[in-house]
Amino acid sequence: MKQESDSEFEMMLDASDTLLKVSESIYARQQSVQVDELMCSVFDVNYSYATKCGAVVMQDGHCTHMAGCIRFFERIDPEVSLILTHYSSGQQDTCYRKVDGEWQAIRSGLPRPIRGYEH
Repeated sequence: MKQESDSEFEMMLDASDTLLKVSESIYARQQSVQVDELMCSVFDVNYSYATKCGAVVMQDGHCTHMAGCIRFFERIDPEVSLILTHYSSGQQDTCYRKVDGEWQAIRSGLPRPIRGYEH
């Protein structure tokens, strides 16, 4: 499996942050939907086949179920390698990243993951 470089990973995170800032006001006017598999109330779900990256925008204060979130996106594309979860306020929550076939969860506020990151 091809792993993205750290600079490509940083670009994906930056693009995700920009998209959320643009759409933040939209979420303030929408109703969220409870998604049982993710175990949270969701405003938006996106996936890019080009980058193998998924994103979930959920209600502030909620969190996804890691295994459920990964299964959700693996059904969309078994080769998914990155999943970002954000609050509707635009704050990043968790990054799930597949490294050497293993999924890692990195919470917001921790250093952005790099190859070999140990938690």
